[in-house]
Parts: sequence; C-alpha cells; structure tokens
Amino acid sequence: MSRTLDGAVDAVTEILLAQGGVWALLLGLVLSAGWGAWKEVRARRAGRKVLSYNVLFNSRLGLDPPDAGELVRLHDRQDEVIADPSMVVVRITNEGRTDISADDYQLPVELEFGRRSVKTVDVTEAHPPDLVRVIAPRLTATVNRVVLPPEHLNAASRFKLLVLLSGHSDENVVRVGGVLKGGEIVDARRQQQRNVRNWRVATTVTASLCAGALIVVWLVNSAGLRPTPPGAPRCVEGTLDVGGSSAFGTAASRVIGSYTAYCEDATIRLSVSNSQHGLEQLRDLPNGDQSRVALSDGPADPNVFPGLVERAVAIVPFSVVVHPSVTGPGVDSLTLSTTQLRRIFDGRQKTWRDVDPRLSPVPVRIVGRGQSGSRVAFERYVLGDGRTPRSQGERTSSDCVNRTYASEATILCEESTTASLLRRVTEVEGAIGYADAPDAQQAQPAVVPVRLDGRDTTPADIGAGYPFWTVEYVYRRQQSTGVASLASSVVDYLTGDAQANVLTATGYPACAHHAEICTRR
Repeated sequence: MSRTLDGAVDAVTEILLAQGGVWALLLGLVLSAGWGAWKEVRARRAGRKVLSYNVLFNSRLGLDPPDAGELVRLHDRQDEVIADPSMVVVRITNEGRTDISADDYQLPVELEFGRRSVKTVDVTEAHPPDLVRVIAPRLTATVNRVVLPPEHLNAASRFKLLVLLSGHSDENVVRVGGVLKGGEIVDARRQQQRNVRNWRVATTVTASLCAGALIVVWLVNSAGLRPTPPGAPRCVEGTLDVGGSSAFGTAASRVIGSYTAYCEDATIRLSVSNSQHGLEQLRDLPNGDQSRVALSDGPADPNVFPGLVERAVAIVPFSVVVHPSVTGPGVDSLTLSTTQLRRIFDGRQKTWRDVDPRLSPVPVRIVGRGQSGSRVAFERYVLGDGRTPRSQGERTSSDCVNRTYASEATILCEESTTASLLRRVTEVEGAIGYADAPDAQQAQPAVVPVRLDGRDTTPADIGAGYPFWTVEYVYRRQQSTGVASLASSVVDYLTGDAQANVLTATGYPACAHHAEICTRR
C-alpha cells in the first residue's frame, strides 16, 4: 500500500508542477514533506512487535438426542461428563514485521473464559505446520484459563487453539492478557478497524493539502480501504440453526467459526445428533423457511424429504475400529477382509479367535449406530453390495456387556452419536464399531483402526476401491424469494473453494477438489 501512495504523491506533484506557479510548487512541497513524515511514523510502528488474537468461534455445543429419554453426553479425555459444553476457536498470529523472542514476554499470554472451565485444549492449523510440536507440549491450562508458552514466533507465524469448555457464563466472552516488551497484544478485529481509521485520517489530510477535487478522488480510488479478502463469505444478517450429522460436526464447527469471524451480524448455532434427525427437523419447517440447514451423511431420499435443495460438500471416509484387547498391546492397525467383517456382523462369531486364530480369545462385542448416515453407509457399502443394504443385526444389549434381550446372536448394542460410539468401544473389551475416520483417528490409541481388504481411508485408496465412505450433503428449504438468505450464504461458503482446504485438512476431502469421486455417491 505504501508503494501505491508513493506513486500517488509523485503523480500529484507532476500535475502541480506542470501547471506552473509558485502556489502549485509550494503545495507539492508540502505534500511531499507531509508524506515523508507519515512514512517515518509508519516505519517506526513497523518495528513494534504485534501479537494478535482472533476469536473465530465461541458458542455452546447443543446436542439433540433423537431418541426420547436418551441423554447424549460429551466426555473429556479422562472420561468425565462435560456439563453444558461449549467450544472456543482462537487464532494467534505474529502480525508484526519482526520476530517475537522468548525474552519479549514480560507476562505470558493468557486466555481467560470467565465462569467456564477448561476441559481440553488442542493446537491446530499452524504455520509453519511443525509449530504445533513446539507449542502443544508446553501449553498449560488452569481452571478457567489457558496460558501460552513464551516461545519464539517468527514474523507471520500463526496457529489456532481449539478449547473445549464446561459451564455456563452469561457474558460468554474470551479475555486475553499479557505484556509484550516493545510491542502489544491486540484483538485482530480492532486492529483492522484501527488500521482502516488511521488510513482514512491519512488520506483525508493528504487530500486537504492537495486542495483539489481531482486529487481527492484520485487518492480515494488508489486507497482501496479494506478490500474484501479472497474467499470471504457473502455476509447476511440473521440467525441460523445447523443440525444433522454428528460425524461431520467438527468440520462444520470450523467453517461456522470462520464465517462468523467475517460476518459479525450472523448468529449460527450448531446442534448435531444424526443425519436422519437433522433432515426431519428441516422437513418439518414451513415452506420457504430459511432458519435451518441440515448435514447428512449420504443423499436424502427425495420421496421422504421432498422440497429440499441439495449440495455436495465433502467425502466422508469411515473407519471400522476395535478395542486394543482384540489385537494385543503395541499394534497400530488390524487388517480384516470384507468377508470377515460380514461374518462378524452376522452374529455367529463368539470370540475374536474365531475370526482369526492370531487374535485374542476375548468375546466379540458389536457397537453399532441407531438411525444415522454412518449406519446407512456401513449397511449399504460394507455389509451390502452397494445397492442393497444388509442389516448390522438386531440389538441384544443396552450396554454391550450384559445380554438384555433373549438371543443367540453376538452381543450388539447401539449408540446415537459418533462420540458415544467411540467412547463405548474404548470401554468394552473385544468391542468393534465404526465412525468417521477423522474422529476415529482422534480416539487412537484407545481404539485400533481396521484396514479393509488392505486399504486405508485416503482419497487414493477410496478411488482404488475402499468401500466405507459416503458424501456429506448439506440441505436447506427452497427459497420463496430471490433475496439472499443466511442459509444460502452459509451453504455457498461451506461448499466453495474458500473452505476446500480447511475441510481437507480436517480429514474430509472437499468435493470442490474431488468431484470425480463425489459424483459416484
């Protein structure tokens, strides 16, 4: 931007000199001197260290259980129930032009969450990527705050913090403190507003010195006050509820956090349960209602859910997982054939040694899903032939330990969400279940992933024949008017190129980059 204004000053001076006269020359000299002083101020400020924070997402996590009387809970890494959960996503960036050294932190940077208590904190999306390995091991968390380690940050280095919180606070704010020697810790949004304000003052003063309408117009046109960043969403005011697939909940929360960071007048509430429940909530809205969108693992049946607008979002790879007792200690993965898996879910395999003599003699315990897109994909593409689904079996237990219903089949219980299924598999010896691959990966090493027919969940293996995957779709009601809605804006942002890299990094390859695979399902 400074090079643009340097050119503006030179052009204005040439115009004034070309017109001749002492006054024109004096005005040119005043303008040059004023701009030189402004550049000196900018140069001094450029040497200051600036660490910015940007709260991208700060919201409660609503969970809607689809079955009457069933309570859905989130658990932390110590398996304790998280009461009234919420999530905060904060990006930390070295905004200055100089490095911030470990000695520059006179007081450490702290994020404080009021009455909410910290349950887990993770570091993600760092630049450079290996910065995660520097920051994560030295993060500390107290009851209601997270303290960043005083690590060296190169100019333009950045990373995100994902903080899972418990408890309710009427303020629902995030306070950031600390002292930086020779610099400041700033809110990124206010910093942008300050930069715009200072820029406006500078251009106004410069235009007044020029004392010519032509010069004023030229400067304003050259300024480009806060141009819209590439890929920024088309902001629409309002409130939107996003429900449906729990398997896609983590990825959806990141995109929603990014959207609300740009669009401050938009309120988006994420409430995940399962695909069927989300689609039913959307279907029950009046025609033209744009207050809700639904996420679905796989396409919705148009005969059951008519009048919905469909958009493909990303590939959802699923993974079969087992309890570590199945393989024994120190095993990173288990390979099963599709035929072996079908025999397990036939209900006739009593122990894992019946499945494969090399496995442990512990009893087989099946943890399935209730109504969900994950179950539909499993029954159709793994147990079935891709067209005709085959049932995972009848429920015989409520806890996968004790037989509740009279049956000779293998013990099988059902869970309503991805999180509860993975938790059950980690608790029960000999358990086998299935979940979306990114969440299954997060659960390791408490669960062991299964390679099907020697293939993994990568896009390359999916293209080569890995069967257990589907496409995530987002649905909204048809719009009765041509006026843009928050629902259509969020859907456009979720499915556009701007978020494709974010989805892929989260573990869900975007359809914007893998259309040839997405069109298969």
